[in-house]
Amino acid sequence: MTSSIDTSGSTEVKQMPGRVLLISLLAAGSSFGFLIWELGWLGGPPSGLDYFIVAFGILFLGYCAFVGLARIVMLRGAVLTFSPDGLIDRRLSKTLVPWSAIRSLGTWQYGWGQPKFMVVELTPEFKARMESTLVDKWKGMSGRAVGADRVSVSALGLDIEYDRMLNTAQAYLEAYGPQSPNHTSKHD
Repeated sequence: MTSSIDTSGSTEVKQMPGRVLLISLLAAGSSFGFLIWELGWLGGPPSGLDYFIVAFGILFLGYCAFVGLARIVMLRGAVLTFSPDGLIDRRLSKTLVPWSAIRSLGTWQYGWGQPKFMVVELTPEFKARMESTLVDKWKGMSGRAVGADRVSVSALGLDIEYDRMLNTAQAYLEAYGPQSPNHTSKHD
């Protein structure tokens, strides 16, 4: 299946601002709903455990809405790029990940019906020097807690389906990874 993918040039994947906006608006609306509950407009303010759940909902969903809206404004053009030199996901890092630094690609899914993530296992040397964003560092901590202890790339909000994204990455890895005849070590 990966043989039909052209790896001679770059493949760019853009975000779908409409989808990201919808998710951001849902998060903002939910955060606002928790705020209404907190203010007691629905019969009285929460107490005990409900108070902490409401506070977490306001803060976490508000943060999710902010991140989504910031991505719409700040990430223009290609967000995910596959090229003969490597892979870059601008949502996670500004660093190009050369194919020679990738040990393996796989799929991780928390539960049936949940979104899939492409799991990229990097060499320890490259991962140690990779310039990550705060979101990636947070995802790394939360990922370790549920068993996804590697860099993960999602197709959520992008104009590519998950299976196509994984097949594209595998095709480039086969063509330019450490085991390929095209392998060069200029990024090692």
